[in-house]
Amino acid sequence: EEDLLARLGQAQATAQGLGGPAMLALGELVRAPWLVGPVCGAVSVALFGRLVKLTDPGASRAFHLGATLLFAVAPFGAFMFGSHMNHATTLMWLLVATLGLARVVGSDVPRTGWAFVNGIGLGAAAAIRPLDAFAFALPAAAWLLLLAWRDKRRWIDVVASGAGVAIPFGAMMWVNAQSTGSPLVFGYEVLWGKAHGLGFHTAPWGATHTPSRGLELVSLYVTRLQTYLFETPFPSMLPVIAALALTRRLSALDRYLLTSATLLGALYFAYWHDGFFLGPRFVFPWLPVLVLFAARLPQLVRERFGRGRVWAGTNAALATGAVMAVVFSLPIRVMLYQDGLTSMRVNYTAESASAGVRDAL
Repeated sequence: EEDLLARLGQAQATAQGLGGPAMLALGELVRAPWLVGPVCGAVSVALFGRLVKLTDPGASRAFHLGATLLFAVAPFGAFMFGSHMNHATTLMWLLVATLGLARVVGSDVPRTGWAFVNGIGLGAAAAIRPLDAFAFALPAAAWLLLLAWRDKRRWIDVVASGAGVAIPFGAMMWVNAQSTGSPLVFGYEVLWGKAHGLGFHTAPWGATHTPSRGLELVSLYVTRLQTYLFETPFPSMLPVIAALALTRRLSALDRYLLTSATLLGALYFAYWHDGFFLGPRFVFPWLPVLVLFAARLPQLVRERFGRGRVWAGTNAALATGAVMAVVFSLPIRVMLYQDGLTSMRVNYTAESASAGVRDAL
């Protein structure tokens, strides 16, 4: 019994992977674990700012700055980066991986260093949330292999990326082996059994996960994004959908981002749990591509309709929505977050220590 309890305790600590606790441990070193999310958010903004110059190389400096600012202030991202949730750290590493991949595929010669950065980003994300990382790793691997097949010199990029993945992923496997007894068995599986995993089966909480329920959950995530993405009075996904409809040609990086986002949605379609906290958290890695297309809308409208009424009306609607979000929607949302989930913010360890409690369960 003691051995089982020890294993369950260790499994709880590595519920998703060692990466999440490891990132928070960096904050513990300076006695401020709450800083991890905001710092990862700031780094993500900087990474997105560099990435948008590669996704839209012909755009103006004003567009690059505007898109980066939109990513920085998007409420869905800002609130999540202000939390302890491992979705924030995962997205930062996914952006590292995407920037590395963009540098590699944008070059006519091998870029071993950037390929290694791509691998490190994917491996670190996999050590936190393996499913999210897989959605971005599979298309990236296919792209790098295609380049290597066309140009034998590029095999060094494949090797470098694989080596980058192996370092953090290998560390995660070692921790799993020490805590759950198997390199590929995660804590959730120890706690809940095989029913915790992907697939259409009876979930740990008793309900049966079916394809129709999976479709319902994905639809629910998109519906929630209509509010939580930008907190605008109109559906927040409307600028994204309109931009996609007006886009005549997708770049290679666009196709990679959309493929990864689609694969992520397909994976969570097969997952039984309704992931909701500060918004539809399971699709948090969609944030960069959603912001990117939303930021493109004014330019796409101008290219299609010119500088006329449609373009002016679009800009006016977007500006009005932003002002109303700041004045009306966000204050209410901030108040709800301040007054809700208060028990999750109690530092029980500190409370116990101040009361003189030691060695208690």
